[in-house]
Amino acid sequence: MRSSSFMALSLALMASVVAVPTLASDTAVDGIYYDFDESSLTASVTYRGAEDDWMYDATGSTLYVGDIVIPPTVVYGGRTYTVTAIGNDAFIGSRQMTGLALPHTVTSIGTGIFTACTSLRSITVDEANPVFLSSDRVLYRRSPLAFVFAPRAISGNVELPDAIGDLPASAFQNCTLLETIVVPDAVTQIGEAAFSGCTSLTDITIGSGVTSIGRSAFQGCTALGVVSVPSSVASIGHAAFYGCTGLTYLILNEGLRTIDSWAFYGCTQIAALMLPSTLTSVGDKAFYGCTSLTSITLSPSVKTLKNGTFHSCTALKSITIPSSVTHLESSCFQRCTALESVSIPSSVTEMGSSCFMDCPSLQSVDISASLTKLSTSCFMNCTALKSVVIPSSVTVVDSYCFMNCTSLTSVSIPASVTSMETGCFFYLKALKTVTCEIPVAIEGQFFINTPISQATLYVQEESLTSYKTTSPWSG
Repeated sequence: MRSSSFMALSLALMASVVAVPTLASDTAVDGIYYDFDESSLTASVTYRGAEDDWMYDATGSTLYVGDIVIPPTVVYGGRTYTVTAIGNDAFIGSRQMTGLALPHTVTSIGTGIFTACTSLRSITVDEANPVFLSSDRVLYRRSPLAFVFAPRAISGNVELPDAIGDLPASAFQNCTLLETIVVPDAVTQIGEAAFSGCTSLTDITIGSGVTSIGRSAFQGCTALGVVSVPSSVASIGHAAFYGCTGLTYLILNEGLRTIDSWAFYGCTQIAALMLPSTLTSVGDKAFYGCTSLTSITLSPSVKTLKNGTFHSCTALKSITIPSSVTHLESSCFQRCTALESVSIPSSVTEMGSSCFMDCPSLQSVDISASLTKLSTSCFMNCTALKSVVIPSSVTVVDSYCFMNCTSLTSVSIPASVTSMETGCFFYLKALKTVTCEIPVAIEGQFFINTPISQATLYVQEESLTSYKTTSPWSG
């Protein structure tokens, strides 16, 4: 799935800004277009209205260009108007606008005004403005202090005001020149996609008041090298650090309870991972494709490893699954190509399909004595696996369970097994010994392309006749 699918793409202003109805205008004074209200002698800044609509100006060269200074008053038709508002879409498409200065008289700002203003570096507000203020090039509402908009070409370090509230969705999204930022302790939530696409962001300090990191919050921050998540954070959202390919050190402190799906998907430089003991839930594919991960310490509070949790962690050699875990869902360790051994504790009662599929280095596996079913393809293509003992709790060996385990020489099947599905021992070309304690031979096509006739079969003496007359055991 493309990473962009998780990004909140809207660049509209935040909820603290009100809609200001505005019409396009052909009336410009000193290069700025206005709507004039003759009854109140007020003016709203708007976008140019002409036959060649702004949408057809790919470069924005005919729109607002350079640093734009909005005056507190404007004279038109011999009358003086007070500029009180920036109307909806006022600067939309002005790709060459680099700066904006607002006077003390502007008390209303519309929605969508900065859409596609990709070169905007700075916003300043007159200190006497009663509603808005600017700090370090960023626009805020004054009381209560709230984030409004960060210019998309803002660069270097940005200091946020200490008293700022939550960082809303898309706050700094696609600010590709932003390098460092400190999130103050007063912030409790980092919103959806707040810093997604900030490809130059190398350093982020997350304040001690933050309790949640929203979905896609840092998605695609490819230069981010170190992240320390403070103990105040209880949840990390879906795809929060998706595709942070430069992330090398990840510190997750005690207090964290939930890591949502895809949270660290494709973080290819993380080498070691210690999950805090407070963590109770890890979502689907949370660490999918973390190809440098060699060491994992799992939380003793996690009960389920979800679908694809550690899929394609190709450097992982060993894993200790804690006794708190009861479920291993589908593909949770699929394609862990360096994994050599695994012990599945007796607490595990369910193991999903393809759980250890495509683990060609896996040589030994200790299967939980509480499992009742070995699911479809769960050890398929484990070409280094040499022997397997199926525990006496298992009743079903599902289709293609051990398919293409080409080094498997011995299999032990307990009397508890009542069903062996098609191809469960497909293409075991090295198979030499089968020990089967099932009292009455089960008929089926479970040894497809396996030289069962050349293997030694061990069964109970009283079952010998049954096996001699039942395919495929009869040879």
